Amino acid sequence: MPNINDTVEIARRILPIIYVIDSSGSMIGEKIASVNEAMKDAMDLLKDISAKNPDAEIKVGVLKFSSGAEWIKPLTDLEDYYWNNLNAGGVTDIGSALDELNKKLSKNEFLKSDVGFCIPVIMFMSDGEPTDDYEKALKNINETNKWFRHSTKIAIAVGESANKDVLAKIVGNMEAVVSVNDIEALKMLIKVASVTSSLVNSKSRTSADGNNAVEIIRSTTKELGDASDKIGTHFGEGTPASVQNTVTSGDSWSDDDWN
Repeated sequence: MPNINDTVEIARRILPIIYVIDSSGSMIGEKIASVNEAMKDAMDLLKDISAKNPDAEIKVGVLKFSSGAEWIKPLTDLEDYYWNNLNAGGVTDIGSALDELNKKLSKNEFLKSDVGFCIPVIMFMSDGEPTDDYEKALKNINETNKWFRHSTKIAIAVGESANKDVLAKIVGNMEAVVSVNDIEALKMLIKVASVTSSLVNSKSRTSADGNNAVEIIRSTTKELGDASDKIGTHFGEGTPASVQNTVTSGDSWSDDDWN
């Protein structure tokens, strides 16, 4: 007869959070240093949240792009996670990053699990203009990869030179883009957006229609308090016709698809 004092550990779904980070030459200096500092702190915060979350175990992936794209971390649990600082240099091949995402966002690669998944979060950060054919890569991933289409995508536009329209095309919604020019605000934004994403999407198990991303940006802005004056949001600005949300009403996706 089982001992009533025995406890049963209930399997938690996996919440993937993937960071796609611009490490091109224009990020040299304070920008990449701030990203490194913020990411280190964010990993510590997410580690604590994951340990205490009864619904989801957070796993993190990090993809950097400059002259090409490279996975710094595949989808990895946070128990023994250590942030290795990124160095900046090269051009801005965001199309290469989208191609890498397309390769790895599948059940044959990163998304293998017996317990299923919460809706993944993909957070893009960039400070410039694409230097490769990102539109071809974006069209391809949107047409062939449902995991990407149904993920929650947000973007951080770093500095005045960041192309917000390009980022809006990638995440599918201008309201899911947040702009920041202040270095200290950038650090806070990365940390708060990471925590907010983990809390929102750990409860999400069916298709995201873009509302999760907007909720994350709104909640993050609120949590930043006075520092929110140093970031730019795009609520109510309207999404250009060329920036269409990648999840359409006919593109069905159910809870079972995340298993």
